[in-house]
Amino acid sequence: MTTRIIAFGATVSVALGALHCQKRTTPEPLITEPVFETDTGPALVRVLDVQTDAPLIGARVWFADTQTTRGTSPETAQDVTAHTDAKTVGTAGFVFFSEATSGMRVLNVTHSGYEPGIARIAVQPRNSTVHTIRLARAKTVQLAGAKDTARIRETTYSIDIPADTFAGPGDTPIEIRYAMTEPTPAGIRAMPGGFRGVIPVKGSNMERRGAAGEDAKTVPLASYGAISISALRGGEKLNIAPGKSIRVRFACQTACAGPTQPANTVPLWSLDESTGLWRAEGTARVVLQANGYWIEADLPHLSSWNADFPLYAKSSILVRSFVDATGQALSDPSIFAEGLDQLTTLGGTLGMRTEFSDGLCLEVPPNTRVRLRAMAWRGDTAFEGEQEFQTGPPGSDCFENRAGAVTIATFQVDRSPQADAIRDIGREELSRLYGRFDLIETHDGTQMFGAIIQQARNILTVQTIQGRVQIPVRLVESITFP
Repeated sequence: MTTRIIAFGATVSVALGALHCQKRTTPEPLITEPVFETDTGPALVRVLDVQTDAPLIGARVWFADTQTTRGTSPETAQDVTAHTDAKTVGTAGFVFFSEATSGMRVLNVTHSGYEPGIARIAVQPRNSTVHTIRLARAKTVQLAGAKDTARIRETTYSIDIPADTFAGPGDTPIEIRYAMTEPTPAGIRAMPGGFRGVIPVKGSNMERRGAAGEDAKTVPLASYGAISISALRGGEKLNIAPGKSIRVRFACQTACAGPTQPANTVPLWSLDESTGLWRAEGTARVVLQANGYWIEADLPHLSSWNADFPLYAKSSILVRSFVDATGQALSDPSIFAEGLDQLTTLGGTLGMRTEFSDGLCLEVPPNTRVRLRAMAWRGDTAFEGEQEFQTGPPGSDCFENRAGAVTIATFQVDRSPQADAIRDIGREELSRLYGRFDLIETHDGTQMFGAIIQQARNILTVQTIQGRVQIPVRLVESITFP
């Protein structure tokens, strides 16, 4: 696939010196790989209710770290915090960070009445993804004080809180908030964090992260289900007292179903909120009762907890191009895979896009069905779509052995129902920052909307909603100023 300089956004221009709207008699081909500034990138986030897909107005969205590109404090920097508020960002459920620090970042999302959301996203110099975060409604129970006990019983899960689980005064009320994520496609979408776990190892040459002073590798996970529990006293967060624990149990309806008896234990993982990754922490028990199998665990601290098996066997899917209904090619694609059947594919977003010269490659569980969700662009218009595919046998990957990959020649997507909202949110925010936007036309007929924020000799730097693009002046056909 080739990359054309197609971008959009609402912005201002600065003086262009000797550059004017002049036509060249001999058009030059547009460069296929524009040069990007790599320190910042945009991030467009959509916050929805997991059950209804309704936009959540008034949600608070911020990056877990305090990096900024503006030199302002974390409390005021746009890179750190924003709100999905229709009055301030123009479109309900959306929030737009125009200049977030590039790299793997962790987004935190909160909304009254919902369990918090945590998403691990890649902020890139050129945005091609709308990061959709779905929140689950939280349930609550009140304890009269630390000496009180609670036995929460739901159809598919239970929570037992013994007396003296929390330190502090015994007569001050405590609010317990909780939400269960069922291992179903809808439930998994509300699970915080990405479906990758960190396992401490020594001598591994895989992706590494520090964990308990050791090297660590990350692996994709297959979820049996997850539960999130928090406690507050007077609005302040509490944690479990040393030596105490909370017992949780949830039905293993899908993951434990099969011709063979499930294992006696399942690895247990707690969510590291600073990285958005799950950390291996003990095991959960598989308990057989009259009404089926249950997963049971004793939790030593409050967090989101997940019972998962690591997915070591994998396959790969290669998507070569993205087109609309007329067959016209689209640019800047992003694609993710969601599982549809059995334990090994109930892990939500399993595949992560990996760009190669011949397309996008994803690593997924073998021999199972997945739903591929894609987004691509034509100028400032977003296209979205989804298709289901069967993955191949184990053995192929995106780096060392792609010979066995399932290859998709063309992936058709349609104009997104949110296309106008996505365009408006970007233009409104960039217009607020830069005042107005320019129309830039290149010799090959490409048009882009953006703010020309700098001219360094013969290079223009253009700020768009998809990031900053640097364009040689010789490629510019004309510029229309507002």
